[in-house]
Amino acid sequence: MSKDKAESAFPTPNHNHARCLNEAIEKAKKIFLSRKLKLTPLREQIYRQILTSHKAVGAYDILDRMRHEGREIAPITAYRILDLLDEMGLIHRLELQNAYYACFHDHTGDKNFITLICRKCGAIAELMDQKINHVFDALEKQVGFTKEKRILEVVGLCQRCHKAVGAYDILDRMRHEGREIAPITAYRILDLLDEMGLIHRLELQNAYYACFHDHTGDKNFITLICRKCGAIAELMDQKINHVFDALEKQVGFTKEKRILEVVGLCQRCHKDGGEIGPDAKPKPRPNTKPKKKPLHA
Repeated sequence: MSKDKAESAFPTPNHNHARCLNEAIEKAKKIFLSRKLKLTPLREQIYRQILTSHKAVGAYDILDRMRHEGREIAPITAYRILDLLDEMGLIHRLELQNAYYACFHDHTGDKNFITLICRKCGAIAELMDQKINHVFDALEKQVGFTKEKRILEVVGLCQRCHKAVGAYDILDRMRHEGREIAPITAYRILDLLDEMGLIHRLELQNAYYACFHDHTGDKNFITLICRKCGAIAELMDQKINHVFDALEKQVGFTKEKRILEVVGLCQRCHKDGGEIGPDAKPKPRPNTKPKKKPLHA
């Protein structure tokens, strides 16, 4: 990735967003047409709500905005449209915030990109580098892990926000570090155990798991989660961190938290076919009944 391309990942404050919006709508019309679908007024309206900025917006925030505009729709309808827009690559779901943001890039069918989220201004940027995917692929292959979904989200400060740090921003950082949390003893203990590296928080499931490894102070490891048996494995490879560090440096992004979680099937569950849930089809049992002897006249 060239430096010029990386520096343009985050939009500049005075960029022409109207141009971004118009180009995105034209792109959406072409994609819908290529799939023989219609960009209905409702689909376009929901898409435009996300296109209002380069930030993420939640589904219910979209519903509230549309309600103020005099259009009220059922949440299930909104989610169906959001899923469709996501499937077409026009928007993406931000796992850390359970929200959606507009995609202004063409990933050519590959969703294994890095999402940078500025926690101060909320700006979002996407970076694509095959070196990271190659390292992930190799590590997952080593442990026999079959990838189904790869989450690469990094929270920090964009170059513009990192330059100036005010008093309220310092307080906000302390809040994010757990200095101002609800007085619940359980969460205090969980934070302490997490800080000691005895447990880790799983972002995708909002849960905690025990850590049996020593990361020597570095929490930038890869977490593999088997969606069938629930088994969790941790992998550590400095090559991935070096690639992330280089890409973040190119766009002036100051990393504070890096989430590397991959959902799929462990080697044992992959051999079993990976079926799970109410829609899973039971495997046919071998016919163990004794064969009937032919009747003689």
